[in-house]
Amino acid sequence: MSETQPSTAPADRRFLKLALLRTEDNQVYGKYITPMYNEWLNSADPDVTVELTEFNAKAQQLPPEETWHQFDGFVIPGSLNSAYDDIPWIHTLTACIQRLHQRRMPTLAICFGHQLTAHALGGLVIKNPQGSQVSWREFSLAHPSLPAGTSSLRLRYSHNDVVWEIPQGVGAESLGETAGCKTHGMCIASADSVESCGAGSSGPSSMSSTSSRGVSGAVKRRVHMLTFQGHPEYCSPSGQSAVREVLNAYHAKGFIDETGLAEATRLLDNETDSKRIAQLALAMFEGRLEC
Repeated sequence: MSETQPSTAPADRRFLKLALLRTEDNQVYGKYITPMYNEWLNSADPDVTVELTEFNAKAQQLPPEETWHQFDGFVIPGSLNSAYDDIPWIHTLTACIQRLHQRRMPTLAICFGHQLTAHALGGLVIKNPQGSQVSWREFSLAHPSLPAGTSSLRLRYSHNDVVWEIPQGVGAESLGETAGCKTHGMCIASADSVESCGAGSSGPSSMSSTSSRGVSGAVKRRVHMLTFQGHPEYCSPSGQSAVREVLNAYHAKGFIDETGLAEATRLLDNETDSKRIAQLALAMFEGRLEC
């Protein structure tokens, strides 16, 4: 494993220690994974410093479960692989995700991570019937109680597979769908108790239950897994470089033609809601995100 250095920060800042489960080799998207997530998550809140510790999931080098209490949460990024690939490291990571859910460990999963989370918990992931989605998209939020501060979210996308059916019986809810993407994301929440597991003073270890009641008396469930099909990390400086390499790779592999490449490149200037998504993620890691 390797560890990135946290940003220099005043002593009164809040700190979050996250385990980044690396899901790609050091090429195209993969070589940007750690700097992308470091830049993106650390830009979300001026009072929060995020420290990422990288583990190579493709080499089956995951953090031992007895060390999980040292982390405020886990991050599972994108990959060129599919969630349904019959590969040992994917089976190992699938089992890890199942345990993360069972222990209600805060987990952020992006693109492949989103798909593998759905697959691990009983959902269905397939090749997208609408073809490769390599562009900018906006989708309406189907989950009105998620405190996103907006009725829709805008993101950049690069994926061939899609979550066709979300898991049942695990507290999962879809964040929304469009014609080109059946499931844009999921929030997975539970109303049962959660063990102390956070490393930070403001993290999950300070919480005794995953449920609370709002002023109306309605039960709120604490979110412990948040997933997105889009790539909010593409907004970071490293992400800007990564997405251009990804677009060229998709074109080279024949996933998109010249017209598709030109259109996707043109849309790179469009605004996204990446910062808002990072703020939701930090709230989940600190045990504050309810739905």
